[in-house]
Amino acid sequence: MNDLANTIIDYFHEKGWPLQQHATEPIYRFNYETKNGSWACFIRINEHLKQVICLSVLPDKIPADKFPAITEFITRANWGLNIGNFEFDFDDGELRYKTSIDTSKGDLTIELLDPLIMANLVVTDDYLPGIKLVVAGEQTPSDAVKSVRTDINKFDFRF
Repeated sequence: MNDLANTIIDYFHEKGWPLQQHATEPIYRFNYETKNGSWACFIRINEHLKQVICLSVLPDKIPADKFPAITEFITRANWGLNIGNFEFDFDDGELRYKTSIDTSKGDLTIELLDPLIMANLVVTDDYLPGIKLVVAGEQTPSDAVKSVRTDINKFDFRF
């Protein structure tokens, strides 16, 4: 087992969260549940590049007729996010949130891993109600994002 994997295992042990390891790949799975919903999370290690990727995968595929609305939603949601981004697979309707870290210039520590994972879980949880409303056709993508974020950053980048 490598240092990245050991740090991940140590982190989950410290949290007391159950973690499943893939039989042959450097992939770990855990489930997360809040009042807004539950979903599977995956942590993938790219040892060659010294990268750790955390993915929250929403349990329900987005129906094809909702692809335009959900892509507008995630485009609006991604704008201004400081850590991570939503990703959408047009082939099968999978929606997920990704955070990642490159450790090629230093060691992965629990102190670096914690914000990577927690940012992933918090953002997914925050936006999940809006995603559900958009998919149900009960709110526009714009209104759904605004209901989650009132702090959308508008910077004047002119000097």
